[in-house]
Amino acid sequence: TEIYTLSLHDALPISAVFEPGFDLCQSPLSLAPLTYAQLAHWHQWQLSVGRGVRQIARVLYLQGNFRSDLLRTSISEVVRRHDALRTHVVFSEGRLMQEITESINWELNIDDLSALEIQLEDPRVTQSVEQFLLQQIDLNRNPLFGFKLLHLSPRQHVFIASMEHIISDACSLEILLDEIFTAYSQLLQGSPFDLPKVQVQYPQYARWQQSQRINLLDRNESYWKDHLVGCDRVRACESKPTTVTVGWGAVSLHIDDRLKADLQQWCRRKKITVVMGALVAYSALLLRWYQVADLVVEFQIDGRDSPKLDRAIGLFATSLHLRIQLIESDNFHDFLCRVVEEHHNAYQHADSSYLLSREPRPERSEEHTSELQSHHD
Repeated sequence: TEIYTLSLHDALPISAVFEPGFDLCQSPLSLAPLTYAQLAHWHQWQLSVGRGVRQIARVLYLQGNFRSDLLRTSISEVVRRHDALRTHVVFSEGRLMQEITESINWELNIDDLSALEIQLEDPRVTQSVEQFLLQQIDLNRNPLFGFKLLHLSPRQHVFIASMEHIISDACSLEILLDEIFTAYSQLLQGSPFDLPKVQVQYPQYARWQQSQRINLLDRNESYWKDHLVGCDRVRACESKPTTVTVGWGAVSLHIDDRLKADLQQWCRRKKITVVMGALVAYSALLLRWYQVADLVVEFQIDGRDSPKLDRAIGLFATSLHLRIQLIESDNFHDFLCRVVEEHHNAYQHADSSYLLSREPRPERSEEHTSELQSHHD
């Protein structure tokens, strides 16, 4: 399972999210509110059929003499450093909270498959990985992560890292793996642990966000209400289907080296990132495909708009709902500028979008046979 992280920090200048009064020296928390992103995830988890799998994971192929005892010690150090990894969801006085424990019991699952003399491509390896990743994680019990090591031979190994999405995102997974293997390397060399300081723990961020609730609403509520007024579902087809299904799918697009180089050069000329260029092209495709001139596109961002959060593990990722509009007189450059401006404005109001998403939705029109939710990542 590969996780690709797209950072948007170079797309536009971002002001620091923390107010001057944010206290970085406060004592560790044992109980904290859920963030808006966690609340949204919790409700999705509650509504999902069979409590669907919501892990974010990475599978790594390792070569060489690998010491599982040092790996276990390295993981323990990372778990000690990050409050989010010692967190589970509880109800406290009628409110959803995250409880942080000083220590948790966890285990490194190890399967020795070396006697089978199998290679990485063997279906049994894939089956073992899938079985591990498809195990459901209970949000109400620690731990909300899992690690597994497969020994294929004395010098071939597969390492699986999995985290429940309510405590993690793509950037957090990268931080986790970076710290685990940095700590492993330090242990292997006989050096003490020397990992970057975690300036803000995720529960501290959650409590700060909750304390800023009124300020966030005052700043952002009118923006979302006014900006998305009149939005309705997209007519996906003219004829009414005989059956109604709910589901999702993903489509991968391969860009060859030549097209990639051309895209990078075009983006440099337009002074935008490749990520923004892909968003503009994707938005234009949707408008043409559905033959509309006004569309809302969901666009995921990493949500880490302060350097203080660079080493924190948690669910910071959030979605922007971009209202993409096409004017008849637009050329492609005009359309590009409008999309970039829309992204910039939405980013400045991203931190309270969950609160507004809880408002009642309009009744479904009989004329619309399905709803389009398009997610660009």
